[in-house]
Amino acid sequence: MTRRVFNAKHTHILQKEYEPDYARAETPMDIVNKYYENQTPDKGKIKSDGGPSSYYDFPAGAITLNDLIEYKSDKQWLGDSFHLSNIVKAAWRWGDKEGTTKEYDARKFIYSGCRLLMKYAGVAAVRKTLQSLLDDPQFQERDNK
Repeated sequence: MTRRVFNAKHTHILQKEYEPDYARAETPMDIVNKYYENQTPDKGKIKSDGGPSSYYDFPAGAITLNDLIEYKSDKQWLGDSFHLSNIVKAAWRWGDKEGTTKEYDARKFIYSGCRLLMKYAGVAAVRKTLQSLLDDPQFQERDNK
């Protein structure tokens, strides 16, 4: 049985396979708490030595970028799927999509990245990061004389 659960803490929808416990009615938050009890920051991460790593491999049966995005959305990205898929699509089509420019795609990276940073660190962190970039000498206006 699949049950969709709203997780208010992380503001995304989880889909979880589970067997209901009819002796004890589970609330949606019970299911969410069980899910997060089993999560650790490093759970599922692949160790890399800098060489080839399996996280660069396409899943079995993936033919198109859409197949990869759908797989990552279901298995890893979850509530981050919208912004991460926008970033991946913009990188994949870089300069090839009629009606868009590389500048447009670069702005899409920044926008989606800022939305993800806001989700995990808050608006103040986004503003601080953007301001630190504006203050960085490499982003200052220069005379080309």
